[in-house]
Amino acid sequence: MSEVSRARRGGGVWHRAGAWGSQSGAPALAVRHAEGDRPLLQAGANGLLFKVLLIVLMGMSLLAPFINNTISAGGGEGSALRQITYLGVVALTLLLTVDLTNPVRVFVLPVSVVLALAWCWSSLIWSIDPSTSLRRVILLTLVVWGAFALVKALRYEDTISTIRLVLLGTLVLNYIVVIFFPSLGIHQIWEPNNPGIVGSWRGALMQKNFCGPICVITILFFLFHRGNYALWMRVGVMLAAAFFLYQTNSKTSMGMGIFSLLVGVIVYYYDTRYRLYLIPLTFLSVAVCLPFWSTVTDFIPQILAQRGAFTGRTDIWRVLVEIASTDPWLGVGYGAFWNLPGAQSPIYAYSDDWVMLQGNGHNGYLDLVLSVGIPGLLLTVAALIVMPLLNLAASSRPQRGQRALLVSLTLFVALQNSMESTIFDRDMATGLILVIAAALTHIVTSRSPSPGDVRRA
Repeated sequence: MSEVSRARRGGGVWHRAGAWGSQSGAPALAVRHAEGDRPLLQAGANGLLFKVLLIVLMGMSLLAPFINNTISAGGGEGSALRQITYLGVVALTLLLTVDLTNPVRVFVLPVSVVLALAWCWSSLIWSIDPSTSLRRVILLTLVVWGAFALVKALRYEDTISTIRLVLLGTLVLNYIVVIFFPSLGIHQIWEPNNPGIVGSWRGALMQKNFCGPICVITILFFLFHRGNYALWMRVGVMLAAAFFLYQTNSKTSMGMGIFSLLVGVIVYYYDTRYRLYLIPLTFLSVAVCLPFWSTVTDFIPQILAQRGAFTGRTDIWRVLVEIASTDPWLGVGYGAFWNLPGAQSPIYAYSDDWVMLQGNGHNGYLDLVLSVGIPGLLLTVAALIVMPLLNLAASSRPQRGQRALLVSLTLFVALQNSMESTIFDRDMATGLILVIAAALTHIVTSRSPSPGDVRRA
């Protein structure tokens, strides 16, 4: 069998490029050249470019807090560097993937994600700061589309290997910054509502609550996917990430990370033959929990009434709940609540203390209600959390390692957003991981996996 024939059947260089036109997705551009080495080399070069673009996408996302604080100073004017970089990633991805004879391939997003994005765009109509909302929703759209397009181009195996390379590089960089630049890599300034923050490690990511989740995500990626790393290397990376996580003192990431990891282990041994029992078990669980709902609803006001609880988060949430209750259905427009130029945000009318100086509400779901209302919250949660988890539970296509990794990642980010705000928040790194997990879930559950995806994960 010739080299080209093997490539057409999904093996060899053609498949490893992670392309579009065949089962594994090779570019239609390469399909038209049947002779010679040029199409194989071209497919391989495209595959390498896709990996580079994904590295740039994730790298810029991880550096976003640093760029905000040093270049754009967290203001509503935005960062031209980030916007131009993401625009370049999307433009190159379009150039490499779109077949002019079949332009429909530009539509890589599931309908549920399109609806969530469409609602965010619709909020420009009623936004209190349309120009800021426009810039931020464009940034969100570029990041989401770029992530889905690159995952579709690279497929599962190459996407995971590329992300693990980025996470490993980030972990090494964090250690370098802590060891050689401790004034930057370790929190030095005491905070009134979080005095214990002094001495907490943050590496190159500017804040321990940015660094902690990335450490957990690194552990999950190296635990549930074998790839080309030897066992001792994977264990070494996980131990290094776990030690750094401990040094961040990020209790939210520690607790929710352990829980997500344990759920991932359970899912690893989950048998899809049991999926027929999921619906009755779901109804049974709801029936069992329903009598306790009133207890939960009574408990929430008690938590909010505790001043300074959860390192001051309850003081923020109490103000945000009051603001959200004034207009729970539309919000103030996507991205038009925090970090606005001047004093346009409603937060200034409801708070005159340290709360109004925050950059987010430390609760992704509350922040979504404030910006795009309850409909936007429901559409986003359905697209990025509920639908992917249901698909992973119901589909028999994903391998055990794939299912465990994607469930644990999705669950961790969903839980983490009860204490932080990253879900559908432009290019926040943890939010980007959730989008990538949704894209990978779409790949492994929507069609038969390509030969590279069937390799043991």
